[in-house]
Amino acid sequence: MLAVQQIVHKYPQVHINLRSGDADLIQRQLDSGALEFGIIMSHRQFDNYNSIMLPEENRWGVLMRADEQLAHNKVITATDLIGRSLSKTTWYF
Repeated sequence: MLAVQQIVHKYPQVHINLRSGDADLIQRQLDSGALEFGIIMSHRQFDNYNSIMLPEENRWGVLMRADEQLAHNKVITATDLIGRSLSKTTWYF
């Protein structure tokens, strides 16, 4: 998200509308012209597009109630979340 903040600060006339989706959805929206550019976290090659590697690392966080069992862990891994419902999750970046 730091990159987006830097763009908006440096170019205040630029308006950014963030959309979320998987790589296939983003590619379809690029193909149709619905998006001007997309950021895809993948090692997949897209032959019809120019691409660059972004210098940022992808970091995730988990928010939960303080009385949840996992809330007491110092580190939470992806395997700790297996079997837990994420359907009511709000994503913050």
